[in-house]
Amino acid sequence: MRTALVKLLTTPHKFLTSREYFVVHGVYTATYLAANWTDSVCEASSRSNKIPKLASTTLVNLGAAASKDRIFGIWFSGKP
Repeated sequence: MRTALVKLLTTPHKFLTSREYFVVHGVYTATYLAANWTDSVCEASSRSNKIPKLASTTLVNLGAAASKDRIFGIWFSGKP
């Protein structure tokens, strides 16, 4: 954690272009897009967004987080 913080503060361009950052950022981006898409669809159809938003963001976040964990497992397992 300390190494990542030092990297962020001393060389932010390297931190923000690292593959690890892209994967983690992808999870949050996917969740954000799912929430906004659900809001738009619910607003267009004049429906409440509470349950659909919860369901869509949960499903997207679960899938994206599982993919992230799989990718990190491959990258950092130490196996060739």
